[in-house]
Amino acid sequence: MARTVDFYFDYLSPYAYLAWLCLPEVTDPRDVEIVPRPVLFAGLLNHWGQLGPAEIPPKGRHVGRDTGRFAALRGIPLRSPRYHPFRPLVALRVSLAVVSHDRQKEAITALYKAGWAEGIDLGDPGDIREALNEAGLEGEQLVAAAEEPLAKDTLRMETEAAISRGVFGIPTMVVEDELFWGLDQFQYLALYLDGKVIQHRGITAEINTFVVPVRYADFDDGEIESVLRHLFERDNIDLMVTVSMGRAHFDLERFPGRRRSATAPDNLNVYSGATAKDPKIPLLEGKPLIGPEFVEFSLPAVVMKRARGAYGININQQVTTTEDTFIANSLSDLVGAIAVRGAGGGYLSQWITH
Repeated sequence: MARTVDFYFDYLSPYAYLAWLCLPEVTDPRDVEIVPRPVLFAGLLNHWGQLGPAEIPPKGRHVGRDTGRFAALRGIPLRSPRYHPFRPLVALRVSLAVVSHDRQKEAITALYKAGWAEGIDLGDPGDIREALNEAGLEGEQLVAAAEEPLAKDTLRMETEAAISRGVFGIPTMVVEDELFWGLDQFQYLALYLDGKVIQHRGITAEINTFVVPVRYADFDDGEIESVLRHLFERDNIDLMVTVSMGRAHFDLERFPGRRRSATAPDNLNVYSGATAKDPKIPLLEGKPLIGPEFVEFSLPAVVMKRARGAYGININQQVTTTEDTFIANSLSDLVGAIAVRGAGGGYLSQWITH
């Protein structure tokens, strides 16, 4: 059975519009099906005792600027519906599976495009009917079905079911019992979907991975830390490792160094400006990385070296300082040294691990 992501949304939210367009970037490569779940945002707010963004003027202005920036960066057309806020009931009911059936996703896409890209009134049944017709759907029939008791009852039950699952805002994506709220949760959703559960000697382990391009600017902005911080705050990680493509075998890089020294460019063909003679301290969230010149990793190297597979496993202790290249046996060998290359080289893994 294919895995699914339940997507909870209301047409009132521009974040939900953007999420609807971008979510397939996460689900399609992983063969995960999106299950649309229209819910009444006002019902969620009332249940949890919250105010909507439109009821808090500074927050409403922030939402407009934030979604505008996101849409501009992604090249997504964004134009507010003619009136906002509006009554989304008819649009939401049309978007139910019991109303639009196997064309549910087409109906949702048509309404989002008409409302948030072209600016129609998503609270007006006539505008909704016309938008559906233009998309090749039976607008008259769908709008009429949206007024039937079945549609009204189903929307109410979907909203109640969402509340029972802990849904409090939109957009929300739910996989199994894990909830992801907001447009900024896609990287964590991808991590969860990529998780692999293995059984070994009575122990259950779940492995999550994520891949990032090598871009100096992203690393200086703290991209890696922003992902890992969220995971560490949940206090459910037993082991974290960074892996980079390198030599012929698996090298456990024992002494990561603080500085960059590689002269190779990143994936955007941008150079760090560092050399072996002039190693540079990288940034972390815009400020120079603070810490000692070398640290010792905390991986269980002895146990890891026992693993058997297609590739050998080495404990790499070679480092380069401004004075020499040598095998370090402990941090005491590196006291007072200036890092040029850690055991991971002078490029990526040494200072991320650091």
